[in-house]
Amino acid sequence: MRLSRSNSNSKSTSLRRGARPNVGDNANSSPATSDRRLAIILSVVRDEVLEGCPSGEAFEQAIAIALLACIASRSDGIQGAPCRELRLSQTQAAVVVKYISANLTDHIRVAELAALLEMSPSHFTRIFSSTTGMPPYRFVLKERINGSKEMLISTRLSASAIASTYGFSSQSHFTKVFRQFTGMTPKQYKAGAKFS
Repeated sequence: MRLSRSNSNSKSTSLRRGARPNVGDNANSSPATSDRRLAIILSVVRDEVLEGCPSGEAFEQAIAIALLACIASRSDGIQGAPCRELRLSQTQAAVVVKYISANLTDHIRVAELAALLEMSPSHFTRIFSSTTGMPPYRFVLKERINGSKEMLISTRLSASAIASTYGFSSQSHFTKVFRQFTGMTPKQYKAGAKFS
């Protein structure tokens, strides 16, 4: 994004650093500026251009990102309408959950899960989170804890061995995460299951 006009002989309306365009008070009367945030961003752009763009390229990039985020949040140009929430289809969710279940004992990266659905990792994370209510990493942890609960009850393996099986860095890390999800330690869970 460049914030000043090219020379007057050019028909281009692209902005380049250095020149001072004619930006009057009408800049804030556009229908697009009825959104308060957009109006503020456009006002900052106008002021920057009028001052000869002293803030530099990093500032221009930050403003461009803020402007794009503001426009994107307007959901099809309808003021005040929330963005339509994207969700995984049942088929997509099933593919991801099946992959996670089959690979619980391995290190699962978000990039792998995103590749299953041919999405970027950031886009996948956003959509997965809106579908499941939690980011992929947390979902994988939850599934590992569910698997470890079954192992605690159905095997004689130690908590340390189960932690290692499910890829936890240590027994203490496993115990901490287990407690976050269940409210008890693995030992307490196993003891409680014996009396159920």
